[in-house]
Amino acid sequence: AAFSALAAALPALMQSLSLDNAEWQHWSKAGRGADLPRVVPAAVTPFQRLLVVQALRPERLQPTCTEFVCRTLDVASLSPLSASLPGIHADSRAAQPILMITTAGAAPDQELEDLAARAMPQRYKALPMGGQSTDTA
Repeated sequence: AAFSALAAALPALMQSLSLDNAEWQHWSKAGRGADLPRVVPAAVTPFQRLLVVQALRPERLQPTCTEFVCRTLDVASLSPLSASLPGIHADSRAAQPILMITTAGAAPDQELEDLAARAMPQRYKALPMGGQSTDTA
């Protein structure tokens, strides 16, 4: 289904991949760390490469997404060097976004507000993103 959807949405991309090349067969059987075959044209964008992996080898999607995000954001890892908010703040740059994904009941709101009050008094604004607050966001 994913292959058909990609082929329908981006037929020129699919034609450019030379899927009949033997390198694709080798890639389809290779381990999780294998990069896309060398026959993939240089003009194929990193995001298009991500779509190809999703369509052809969905079990490789998570590590491919991680690699895509690291390259796009120009960071070495998505894991913070520190698990504490002050440590994350100290290790970050102003131009580097920090994405925090939490589990239910584990929101760091108060810790983040306390850190912001110390690091940049009077400048912190909270914007809720769930529930009925989507119009505000």
